[in-house]
Amino acid sequence: MRAIILGSAAALALAGVAKADVTLVTLTYGDLSGNYTASSPTTGTFNAHAVDTSDLHSSGDVSRIVNPIGTADFQPGFVSGSDSSDFVLSMAVTHGASAGGGTGLFTATDIDGDTITGRLAGDWGLIGGFLSFVGTLSDVSINLPHNGQFDGSFTGSWSAAGLPPGPYNGAIVQLTANINNDFFASDFAGAATGLSAQITIPAPPVAYAAAGLLGALGGLGCPRRRGAARS
Repeated sequence: MRAIILGSAAALALAGVAKADVTLVTLTYGDLSGNYTASSPTTGTFNAHAVDTSDLHSSGDVSRIVNPIGTADFQPGFVSGSDSSDFVLSMAVTHGASAGGGTGLFTATDIDGDTITGRLAGDWGLIGGFLSFVGTLSDVSINLPHNGQFDGSFTGSWSAAGLPPGPYNGAIVQLTANINNDFFASDFAGAATGLSAQITIPAPPVAYAAAGLLGALGGLGCPRRRGAARS
């Protein structure tokens, strides 16, 4: 019976590996300019990009959160500086009256032209006056040919050294655009837009399998204690 339990625990632990991801890099940008142009009553193009205007002063940070950790900071209005730093996202949108989907591309650029690029796909919804998008990232590439680091325009940087080879996957944790009209019912421009995203890889199988086995071993004593009490 002990062998059966251990075998089942190992199988369950390994089965959970596919659902577990390790986050390598996070991207957060605020006060982007969100814009939508309709091409038909149910289709159009949405884009969000860094700006420095009287209404919006885009800022952001891109962080490596596995050792050696580091954060590249981009101060409000960074895009108007003399360096190359920028952020742009564009997607094709198909929608109904209150829900829709989108697919597209994004590029984050640091001060000397190094980039993080990838594909995105997901679903749009309307929450109050906010357009909200959540989805997945794929074919993500971290391209740092200039100095091997992703450098912030304000402060901070991080190196790609030691990261597993890409391409990577990930998630758009949240993309929101502040609008006051119906769900993609008309064109809009300059909507304050925020983005939070994660770049990930699948978790190493051994670590999760071992954790599952330890949990199973820890619970093996419980049936014996109950059995002793009954006798």
